[in-house]
Amino acid sequence: MEKTILFVCTGNTCRSPLAAGIYAAQNPEDNVLSAGLSAAEGMPASAHMLAVAPEYGADLGPHRSRQLTPELLEQADYIVCLSASHAKHLVSYLSLDRAQRSGEKLRVLAGGIPDPYGGNLEAYRACGLRIAAALPALRRELRAAPGLQIVPMEEAHIPAAAALERACFALPWSEQALREGMQAEGAHYLAALDQGHFIGYLGISHAADQTDIANIAVEPAGRRRGVAQALLARAETRAVLEGCAEIRLECRAGNAAALALYRSRGYAEVGRRKKYYQNPDEDAILLTLFIY
Repeated sequence: MEKTILFVCTGNTCRSPLAAGIYAAQNPEDNVLSAGLSAAEGMPASAHMLAVAPEYGADLGPHRSRQLTPELLEQADYIVCLSASHAKHLVSYLSLDRAQRSGEKLRVLAGGIPDPYGGNLEAYRACGLRIAAALPALRRELRAAPGLQIVPMEEAHIPAAAALERACFALPWSEQALREGMQAEGAHYLAALDQGHFIGYLGISHAADQTDIANIAVEPAGRRRGVAQALLARAETRAVLEGCAEIRLECRAGNAAALALYRSRGYAEVGRRKKYYQNPDEDAILLTLFIY
């Protein structure tokens, strides 16, 4: 099914047109647009970005900048911001109350891509590399299993979450541990439902300007369908809108699939805890998504 995806940056002459150009080239079935929060109408893409775009199969020659409008926001199925500040600015326009701040339409690409404005060609090339690296994860999330819903986790979901913990982890959380986690100050838990069936969950804890992902689990039959991507995207957007500067998590060193998932979303390895996990003993890789 065709989706309308709107990429948003500031001036609509470098980051958002490149992201839109690459995404459109790779996903011709979608309607891909871009706009800027403070764009001068009719400007071409910046010279450096025009030079970078062909490296990713995108042609920005026809691009002309445009100002973001309420009509574009309404038209879009998904609004993908290139920095956290853009997402925060758009919350009021999307009429999202605090309980809905994850926003079904709103995303921040890889926690935000630093603006290369004023930099040299290499700065724009580095920007292009970050954008191109983040787009496959966005596509997987937006193409998640039909019928998938990400909703706030409730008391009624706890038994299914505990059963999922037992199926996925050597040291699973109990129902009581999950209940206490959900009730903790600053905590927010999300459930993934496939046609109403509980297939995964994610828990975060927010304090000051940091958010920690406590746990994420998806039932084996639901994996490789974009479920984990969808849970992470919703949690990351919420963290951004709460003013978070970084999102942190830890992962078993031997869990190659999970590490690949996190790195595809822009998480960087920042440390290691020796023999942190048991059954079997294994190091924990510490990962952080820095918000821009």
